[in-house]
Amino acid sequence: MSGSFPREKYLGRVDTLLEEFGLAKSKDTLIGGWMLRGISGGERKRLALATELLTNPSVLFADEPTSGLDSFMAKSVVQQLQRLAVHEERTVVATIHQPSSEVFMLFDRLELLADGATIYQGKAADAMQYFANCGFECPTFMNPADYFMEKIVVVDADTDNTGVERVRILKEAWKIHVAQSNREIEIINPQGPRYTKRLEAAT
Repeated sequence: MSGSFPREKYLGRVDTLLEEFGLAKSKDTLIGGWMLRGISGGERKRLALATELLTNPSVLFADEPTSGLDSFMAKSVVQQLQRLAVHEERTVVATIHQPSSEVFMLFDRLELLADGATIYQGKAADAMQYFANCGFECPTFMNPADYFMEKIVVVDADTDNTGVERVRILKEAWKIHVAQSNREIEIINPQGPRYTKRLEAAT
């Protein structure tokens, strides 16, 4: 916060965030480190998020906020992010590593990348059906996040020809999907830029 921000408001903001993130009981506990025991790993993650919110940003970027946490604490942290998005109407963008199926379903939207190219972008709840439409149906009792990673990650491109081909298919499938979506938008909204350009060309 800027130096002109009143100290009383600053301290009030700190207390509010400590309450919201369930950290009030640890208010007077040292953060600690590898040589000094302090707050838990889950509390440390929540504190990092709370610190980012001191300036009340409208957009929050969280880089692997669940890394190193057990499944219970990981879910707790993501639920905090969900609360910020739903109840406080903030935009929350997070990269996440190996989420559980429960954590995965807490996200509204999902983007999957392979070699820097988009494989899927849309509602997280629709991703399984999209992959099924591409010929890759997630087994009933498998974590969707694990399944997607299994399909888009190629560990050794020199030896895994099947994996390389699979990723190529998924990249092309997404390009086709986007192209079809753009055509549908053009039909739904004929007064869009493309329609205007065609009229100019005809006159």
